[in-house]
Amino acid sequence: MVKDIRSLLAVIVALGLLPAMTPGAVPSAGKPLGQVLQAERAYLGTAVATPGATIFPGDKLWTDAQGRLQVRMSGAQLYLLAESTASLELSGEGVTAARLARGTVLFSSARAGGMELHVATARIRPMAEGATIGQVTVVGPKELVVQCKRGSLEFAVGAEAEMIAEGASYRVLLDPPDPPEPPAAQGPAGAGTREQRPPKKPGRRRRAFLFVFFGSVAAVTGIAVDEVLESPDHP
Repeated sequence: MVKDIRSLLAVIVALGLLPAMTPGAVPSAGKPLGQVLQAERAYLGTAVATPGATIFPGDKLWTDAQGRLQVRMSGAQLYLLAESTASLELSGEGVTAARLARGTVLFSSARAGGMELHVATARIRPMAEGATIGQVTVVGPKELVVQCKRGSLEFAVGAEAEMIAEGASYRVLLDPPDPPEPPAAQGPAGAGTREQRPPKKPGRRRRAFLFVFFGSVAAVTGIAVDEVLESPDHP
């Protein structure tokens, strides 16, 4: 009997030492990267996202067809619109980065190194100090629409980079196909029927992405303009 009581007490003590967890939450490792400010039909992992919830590296953020989610990071804010999925991570430079998997994200940053947005192989980030607002939509596995609503953005894939100026909107094709080869030159009469092709230029490098001008930036979709223009550090 004494042995059974001791065993039971040992189990109770062990259970008491286990940390409490929110139902549906998955334990995360690492330094917190963000906090939920507002959530409507939005989720953090498998749990419903609620204001004040802490976001750790690798946590999945997503919204349903009528959802939206606002997240605060250090010096930046992130807005997931309906049917969007993203996660937070640390870049190789130690900057908080949001990785967008689908849908549309609107972001604002108070400084150049405030945040990065990663989509497939692309990296989008503010170019200069001061308020920057951008919006990115995933159209397909290798197609994006990138808009710069305030400031300027750097769009980069590897070592190749371009600037997106304020007010511009671009359709971006990642890993675009090579342009077609020019038609074969026709030889002089009697020179035979063998095709004569111009020699390829040495050192020709395939582009990592292609910009197609999409027009001027329209009004922000689904979020009030005055809310977007708030300081990213506003509570």
